[in-house]
Amino acid sequence: NRWGIGTQMRWGTGPVKEIRAGGGYWSQESAVLVLPRPAGGGVLKVRWPGGREEMVEVKEDAKEIVVGG
Repeated sequence: NRWGIGTQMRWGTGPVKEIRAGGGYWSQESAVLVLPRPAGGGVLKVRWPGGREEMVEVKEDAKEIVVGG
């Protein structure tokens, strides 16, 4: 699962976003999630498809975050 299909991410207690493969016939979704960053940085909560959870500290000036790369 090199694209992380099924991985769930969220900022703090905000809404969960999930990486998906596609929703219909011949469809494909991006493995890149775009999440609005909270002011002042924060902690990104990541739940991998196998159930393992990870917390990633994100600095205020971060422009891009790569998790599990």
